Amino acid sequence: MDKESNYTPNHIPVKERVENIIGSIFFVAYGAYGVWTNDLHLVFGRRSPGIHLHDIAAWLMFAASICGCVVLLTVVVDHYDQRNNETNYKKIADVFKKSGIAFAILSILAWALMEIF
Repeated sequence: MDKESNYTPNHIPVKERVENIIGSIFFVAYGAYGVWTNDLHLVFGRRSPGIHLHDIAAWLMFAASICGCVVLLTVVVDHYDQRNNETNYKKIADVFKKSGIAFAILSILAWALMEIF
């Protein structure tokens, strides 16, 4: 018996898959609209007015949202992949998580610099 014959693929509940797909669509749509209008509004809480990202800051945050989409969709793709490569999906998700965080930080820094100057 080889290792593959005993392998059982990951099972991700339907609710989680649907939430990830809807979340991905939302992130792309909201980010694309924000870039298109050159006003990507981020809200940090109910009483916070949030910030409005423009130009390069909006584009960098849009890149962060695309990275977030990839992370969400790796879970969905992993569910349908019958091969034993969960570790590859985890590595992909980790790279895009770190990239998304980096893009978000760069976006906020760009926004702050634009506010100062």
